[in-house]
Amino acid sequence: MGTDHRQIGLQAVHEWRLPAQFSLYVGTNLDQLSSQQAENKVLLCLAVANTYVKGMGIGANPLEPEVLRENLSIYGLMEELIDPLLEATYLQTLMDNEIFQYCAHDQH
Repeated sequence: MGTDHRQIGLQAVHEWRLPAQFSLYVGTNLDQLSSQQAENKVLLCLAVANTYVKGMGIGANPLEPEVLRENLSIYGLMEELIDPLLEATYLQTLMDNEIFQYCAHDQH
């Protein structure tokens, strides 16, 4: 189609007249944050969440736990925070969450 989700997000921000800051959040490649972008706490949280979700195999191929651990540590997460995220019970709890269920299933 000649576009990606960031371009569509940017157009939606414009069309819906959302605050300009939203352009930064939807228009940033979360897989490649610069050090300056990583200083923005919202972008940093989005990048960590993006890395985690993709690494666990939601919308992408899962990563080996050690690769995911390394990818998360790039953002400065401490082992005490990463370890629980990599436990299978955490992912299952996340997937059982009502909001996750709502978003994961077509509600039309």
